[in-house]
Amino acid sequence: ENPLYHLINIDKQIQGKSKLINDLIQLTANKIQFNVDEILRDTFERPTRTTCIYAILFEDCFKSSRLRQIIIDQLLALWNTWEEKGFRASQILGWKKFSNEERQIVYRIWNYIGETAKKQYQIDALIDRQRREMDEKIQIKERITKCLDTYCQNAFDKQLYLELLSEMETKLQSDIVRSITIPNQIKLFLPLVDRLTSLEKLNAWETFLAQTQKRSQNNSPTTTDIHPSDIIDGESLLSDNSMYIVVVYKFIDFIKYLFCLK
Repeated sequence: ENPLYHLINIDKQIQGKSKLINDLIQLTANKIQFNVDEILRDTFERPTRTTCIYAILFEDCFKSSRLRQIIIDQLLALWNTWEEKGFRASQILGWKKFSNEERQIVYRIWNYIGETAKKQYQIDALIDRQRREMDEKIQIKERITKCLDTYCQNAFDKQLYLELLSEMETKLQSDIVRSITIPNQIKLFLPLVDRLTSLEKLNAWETFLAQTQKRSQNNSPTTTDIHPSDIIDGESLLSDNSMYIVVVYKFIDFIKYLFCLK
């Protein structure tokens, strides 16, 4: 057992009435050093109630400890960094996987720091803002990917856009969330994707897409009409509004499909 924990338990048993025990605790604590990575790990990335840092922050015997103030100062510096630059994507992803117990530990530690520093909001508000920003970027990536796979199978530069999305995916695993930008080439797709998202809510449209995709996979078209794949085969996705042409032809086929249902 850690000698410091042993001293803490003795101090609790005698209700802090021994100056000798208290002096030994302070002497031991003054020999402990933590780096920023250790503090971040124990207070946010892998929080537990059994760490030395947790004990130093909340055990009464450390109220006047110099080490407690050092830890508070380092935690406050981390908070200020998060305010200025934001969280890393890996930290937000880890937060999403936390158990309720782990979140309660984070809340206790960081809300204590917030109260000490007289912050105007609690730590969960800061986390939630970053989480929403990250979720929005993830949704954009997923929507664009779906659009490319559904409507642009044969565009010669489709791979270029998939690579841009792949780079975005990598950044959404580890980079600072605020630093992750949507490439301009990808942004150009968003207005069209928004329209398609509304259209895809129709059950008939979903059925139509499923059938056309199945025909495409089987490489056995049932009509000699011009199809979207013919329109952009060998064309850039964004040249001459080709994606809009694709959707027009898709929609024409969709109307034909509806008439066939009647």
